[in-house]
Amino acid sequence: MTRPTALREAHAHLPAHGREMGYLALGDCVDRGDALDRVARHAADLDRRAEPGWLLASGLRPESWASAPGGAAWPTRDELDRACPRRPCFVGAFDHHSCALNSAALAASGFHDASPDPEGGVIARDARGRATGVLLESAYGAARAAIPEPTRPQWKRFIKAAADHLASLGFVEVHDLLTPPGLGSILAELHDEGALPVRVLLYRPWRELDDEVAAAGSYRRAGVDLAGGKLFADGTLNAATAWMLHPYREPVAGMLHGKPLAAPAELDEALAACQARGLELAVHAIGDAAVRATLDARARRPAARLRIEHAELIDRADVPRFAELGVTCSVQPCHLLYDAEALRRRCPDRLDRVLPLRELIDSGCGPGGLLWFGSDTPIVRPDPGDSIAAAVQRRRAQGSPAGPACDPVAPEQAITEGEAWACFGGSEQ
Repeated sequence: MTRPTALREAHAHLPAHGREMGYLALGDCVDRGDALDRVARHAADLDRRAEPGWLLASGLRPESWASAPGGAAWPTRDELDRACPRRPCFVGAFDHHSCALNSAALAASGFHDASPDPEGGVIARDARGRATGVLLESAYGAARAAIPEPTRPQWKRFIKAAADHLASLGFVEVHDLLTPPGLGSILAELHDEGALPVRVLLYRPWRELDDEVAAAGSYRRAGVDLAGGKLFADGTLNAATAWMLHPYREPVAGMLHGKPLAAPAELDEALAACQARGLELAVHAIGDAAVRATLDARARRPAARLRIEHAELIDRADVPRFAELGVTCSVQPCHLLYDAEALRRRCPDRLDRVLPLRELIDSGCGPGGLLWFGSDTPIVRPDPGDSIAAAVQRRRAQGSPAGPACDPVAPEQAITEGEAWACFGGSEQ
């Protein structure tokens, strides 16, 4: 079929996508040694050029090294100290929920060996209790916050580059799903300068909506608008912090079922806050327990508008509830290409519940109606063809940027190419 035009990117992070276009990319590393070699070469190059600041890298996927010598082991703080001895080094995982740091970056993030785990986060430790440099969830967030902030002119360049890139892929509408302060005003400037090639809908952290509602009057344009709030109900699969109904086969210590990040009371409060402001709530819920808890919250507040982001595992009993409750299921099939190893390692008995797209459509979630596709860029690349391939073939094909070819995951949940394109809200030429 002809590739459609006028696509909707339903889940993106515009500032991060633009900024990470300049990071050291580690997504295609074949093992830990390869990653460390690249960091060392980049560090040496930065030193030679006398570049100030941190070494910033992204896209790390330790789970993809499961069959490599050394297995799916993260680079350690000591290894990163040797690879990057003269500056703080931040190596982010592709999921944006975890990272590895050298000693300088760990200290700059406010952590040391005796630091307790922050609320909602984990400081990984070795057998002696020493911090390894690997941080998860809110601990990862502290590391991100410690990285020096770009200037506003730099942010404007990053955001313009990201918008141009998405437009080049056929997108005319982009949903920014964790909007930072100031993004609306920058987008409005670009719009007024005739330099914003896409329409952008913003979703701010739900507790910050009052400030954003007040600011929205100054930036609302034909191409920019505030659409809702955002809440995290759990973590991610690759960090084993997605909240599951069933235990992980290889859980993180103390997190047999992953990590819930929002209690029922907070879900209720967030839905009420968005409803009172005429906005919708977008909830990050990857694991089937997080999906169920979010649907339960919507059932308690029938008039609220809700979209669930990711929904990578959905229990069979919860599939029909999306259409019954009128909840948008906003998924990123392209993540299947990157998560295949993590799914088989950690959830081998639940593979049939991974992205049940066929069941969702058959239960009433019309493609482009209640079932939307996006990429979550820069978590993975935003090429819509990746999600089409994952939704139709349910596997990585030869030559995939996510790694070598693999067997299909839940092939019975495949949908047609036409249905997949419709989930991007596109129309054929």
